[in-house]
Amino acid sequence: MERRLTTIRALDVVGYSGLMAAYVNLTSVLGELGRLEEAREVLFQEPGFTIRAYTAGLVYRNPADVVKIAEGLRRAGLPG
Repeated sequence: MERRLTTIRALDVVGYSGLMAAYVNLTSVLGELGRLEEAREVLFQEPGFTIRAYTAGLVYRNPADVVKIAEGLRRAGLPG
């Protein structure tokens, strides 16, 4: 999990900061790690964000990955 966090932060450094998916994954990982204040700071930049709307458009080979992302976002306190 720390490796995912490092990778996502590296995307931000190299200029991929506009990618919503990178921010969502960063928030999810921070939520999973219990770093809730940091997680909330990341996605408070996106007004109207909901977990349901975001995950509705996700297609992963393993549906459990979508569940894991959603759970991290819930732990971070983002709206369902």
